[in-house]
Amino acid sequence: MLGLREKVLFELSRRLVQPAGEHVQDMDKYVAWRSEALARSWRHFSDADVVGKDVVDFGSGKGNLTFYLAERSPRSIVGVELHGPSVDECRRQAAKSRFPAGTKVAFEKGAPGAIPLPDASCDTLLAFDVIEHVMDPAQIVDEWRRVLRPGGKVLLEWCPYRSPWAPHMEAMIPIPWAHLFFGERALFRTCERLYDEEEKVLRPWNFDDEGRLEPNKWRGWSSFRDQGYINQLNVAPFKALARDRGFAVDRFEHVTFSSLPARELVAPVLMRIPVVNELLASYVVGELSRL
Repeated sequence: MLGLREKVLFELSRRLVQPAGEHVQDMDKYVAWRSEALARSWRHFSDADVVGKDVVDFGSGKGNLTFYLAERSPRSIVGVELHGPSVDECRRQAAKSRFPAGTKVAFEKGAPGAIPLPDASCDTLLAFDVIEHVMDPAQIVDEWRRVLRPGGKVLLEWCPYRSPWAPHMEAMIPIPWAHLFFGERALFRTCERLYDEEEKVLRPWNFDDEGRLEPNKWRGWSSFRDQGYINQLNVAPFKALARDRGFAVDRFEHVTFSSLPARELVAPVLMRIPVVNELLASYVVGELSRL
């Protein structure tokens, strides 16, 4: 029996959800869109942390950030990713690519809680769009410290749990803060029903290589813990964790939406208020240094 929250969220979502944009359906357009997004993200950081450095792209996915930064002449850059097929594809792409002289590019398959690199082997570790997906943050922060040299940096971009689109479900539930207003169970039951009843919510990754619709995965989950995809971590606990694990927190900035009304007037005030800044953040960027 569906409760009131599940019914309300489903009806709102099915009216608001839109078909996939071209950048999702066309791989070439996705690559262009992702490259533009990376350029916007990297503006918060400095090439000085990459040029001539040994760099790790933690959670490298399809290698977009790794390849983007390889053009900035690191001494080496290693993409570490859990998904084996993505690692294989990145290796094939790297073998066909040309990089600046002296730059080594590699990809390694990681394991949950472990980075397959030697102790003190890198100067800079990148963690973009990945922290919210680490189900044991303490374990992986220990790994960051292990592979970094003393004084090495972690550069991060991250979507904390209080931010409007933290569950990464906006393709199916285009309602900001739905996880805070409606709760986890309502989100999962809504996605389950939409998957079965609304064709426009489906994306290319919902189909197998032969074009057949994959089974409804949402049916088996009722919480983020069940799903194992979102850790519900917020900024203050993460900062405390990083300090406890031997890092200095050098910088943390909340980046709000460009569409925020009166952004230039309102944002400088609201983004200095704890918790409020997380609620209004599109994402946060930060820098840690290994002590």
